Amino acid sequence: MRNNTITSSILLILVYIFNYLSTSWTIGESMTNLAQIFPFPYMPPGWTFGLAWGSIYLALLAYLVYIWTREWSASPLVKEISPRFWISCVLNILRIVSTSMEWYVISVALIVWLFLVLWTILNIIHESAVTKKEEIFVKIPFWLYYGWISLATTIVATSQLVYQRNVELPLGDTRTIVVVWTGLLVALYSWLRRKNLGQLVISLVAFAGIASVLF
Repeated sequence: MRNNTITSSILLILVYIFNYLSTSWTIGESMTNLAQIFPFPYMPPGWTFGLAWGSIYLALLAYLVYIWTREWSASPLVKEISPRFWISCVLNILRIVSTSMEWYVISVALIVWLFLVLWTILNIIHESAVTKKEEIFVKIPFWLYYGWISLATTIVATSQLVYQRNVELPLGDTRTIVVVWTGLLVALYSWLRRKNLGQLVISLVAFAGIASVLF
């Protein structure tokens, strides 16, 4: 189990490093510049992404600190989650790189794959008897993570695919409403099914950012 924890630590640290480097590197486009590329009325402002990813990475750091404890590192649940968590870290790194390189189709595919991996993790957690500590340090971090990726799957991914096909094709008001409400319905469905506050909060942050642009 200790090897599992070490692997989780290394991969999450790499995610942090790539995320930090992506804001300013000269390989392709920086993530900061990419936020200005997509000419769509529903693209949230930069502070939304900063707040969301900052919350997610802090929550995952809390998860990482928690699994280093002897009590939790011996848990069968962590043993089952760990390989999927490693895959999520690798997918996140590849997503950052592919988006920076403007490989939008690959980026979207990676986002959807990441979404599915996180969904399987949440199903494992949901089917397990979790303690109060596990609720705070395991369930909530992964719900925050899933909540944001589920929105990215419907909103950011749609932006990238449209941009890939025609950089001059902005989405009209009708399509904008459909995309935004689809994302909201996905978030609400997930929350109502699992009743997790973390996922609802991260969804509301995203839509607050979208509303600040639209209205």
